[in-house]
Amino acid sequence: MDPLCLKSAVDLAAMIRERRARSREVVEAHIHHAERVNPALHAVVRDRYGAARAEADAADARLASEGPDGLPVFHGVPC
Repeated sequence: MDPLCLKSAVDLAAMIRERRARSREVVEAHIHHAERVNPALHAVVRDRYGAARAEADAADARLASEGPDGLPVFHGVPC
């Protein structure tokens, strides 16, 4: 399992704000994990992975253009 999938939302938010990880990278790790385990769990009925990737890219772009100050606490963290 990707270590990013084991981090708390607080840790992921800090990593993204400090540019130690990109939102897109975090989303991809979680999508990969969901795709790997879902055949056994049947928890995801309809995915929105494309939208999640687009939202992550937008979050990364916003962080790059605005910086971390003033952004929501969990900016870029997938949920």
